Amino acid sequence: MLIVGVVFALAIIAYLALQSFVSTKIQDAIKQDLGEKVIINYKDIKVNLFTSQVSLHDVHVLLKDADTPNHEFAITKIAVKGLSYFQLLNSGAIEISNVVIENIKSTIYFNKEQSSNKTNIKTTIEKAIKINNLDINNAFFTIKTSKQDSTFCQVDNFTLKIKNFSLTNDVIASQIPFLFDSFALKTGNVFLVMNEFENINIASIALDNDLTIQNFLLKTKFTKKLLSQKITTERDYIDLKIPLINASNFNFKGPENNFHLEALTVLFENFNLDIYRNKLEADDVTIKQFFSKKLKQLSFPIHFPSIKITNGLVKYSELVTEQAVPGEIVFTELNSEILNVSNKASEPIIFTNTAKLMGAAPIKVDWTFYTENEVDLFKASGVIKNFETTAINSFLEPNLRAKAKGTINELYFTFSGDSYVSNGDMKMKYQDFEFLILKKDRLGVSKILTAIGNLFTNDGSNTDDNGYRYGAISVNRDATKSFFNYLWINVQDGIISTLTGNGKKDKRD
Repeated sequence: MLIVGVVFALAIIAYLALQSFVSTKIQDAIKQDLGEKVIINYKDIKVNLFTSQVSLHDVHVLLKDADTPNHEFAITKIAVKGLSYFQLLNSGAIEISNVVIENIKSTIYFNKEQSSNKTNIKTTIEKAIKINNLDINNAFFTIKTSKQDSTFCQVDNFTLKIKNFSLTNDVIASQIPFLFDSFALKTGNVFLVMNEFENINIASIALDNDLTIQNFLLKTKFTKKLLSQKITTERDYIDLKIPLINASNFNFKGPENNFHLEALTVLFENFNLDIYRNKLEADDVTIKQFFSKKLKQLSFPIHFPSIKITNGLVKYSELVTEQAVPGEIVFTELNSEILNVSNKASEPIIFTNTAKLMGAAPIKVDWTFYTENEVDLFKASGVIKNFETTAINSFLEPNLRAKAKGTINELYFTFSGDSYVSNGDMKMKYQDFEFLILKKDRLGVSKILTAIGNLFTNDGSNTDDNGYRYGAISVNRDATKSFFNYLWINVQDGIISTLTGNGKKDKRD
């Protein structure tokens, strides 16, 4: 019995010694692998050799930075299960079956003026780390600017699950500084300062194989009046609401662990966009690039074969005089698809759009960007039918000091060009149509009013057998205006030509 007692006591001593040794090794690994700028303190560490479990309680992580306040993380518990003692004792490498991190509350400081290649954390590690299942539960992140100490980003109730997470010196310097097989996350509310003027709010984000965003809101942070007081050139007031965004087969990890974005399809349901512009402000004369060129200039690959908007509403209004009510154009029942949104492939980017103009007249407008050229070649076409022109007087009267009467039964246009010039054709069928100028002392002169102000109701002359009048389109682009302005002045030029010309089809057609 004495011998058994001695052996049992020796076994307990050996176990306690080994447990103390393993605990020391873990603590040393934490200190050595993370470097001098990362300090981890914890209230308690527990090691159980029989169950291969290690847990740290009441953990506080401090990331030291000379240029900003320290970044802090408070963690209720870090639980490790299935720690490989053999690897830890033999090579020092850390191999773990499961890690669960509970209840993170963090404050991170972000200085946009600092160099983008500067890092606060050691870019090498002493030993490789591999975790079969890494879970983060109930995390709250707040990112603040270092100067004003104001919130730049906030994420509530963040949950993350990563399978086969690994961290090695080979990948730690990559754009995505770790490897993984699968990745899933969920969040509660997300707030992000987009820029000086707009904020983003999101009710929730879920990412597994698909990405789902609920109640996306991008909105100017100031009222329309206050925005005008803060700007020196024209800037849109924006209110964008999207109840549901879904990206199927979403992926952000590219070759060599570099960041990229791709999804098989992206869907925006019940898209609702309200834009207001104060035209009394000075023009923004910066050069406006086409969408296709902006896409090429992205610093990371992007590939979305299909992006769809369903049941959308777009409202655009302008204020042109202090006394006038802002004029408004509305597109309802908007359904759009954009094909080949990619800077990895050479296929043309194709936009197809259908809607109801002013909630009544069916309208279809398509355009295509050809990406494999330096002058931004494009083509556009469209059709409007059964348009009672009085519906647009709420926009024409305050903005063009005019009003319309009559019906445009059909309007077709096609034009093509580049970032400098465009040419095309238009045909119209209309009845009892006229444009009336309201005032001679208007602010600025509208080309369309000057050209068609004296036209009277169409008497049916100069039409073909089907009742169409024809016109030509020839436009020089103002590069300080957007592509949508370019679309509009092409249509405007075609309307002027159709209504004021001889109405005959070009013989070349």
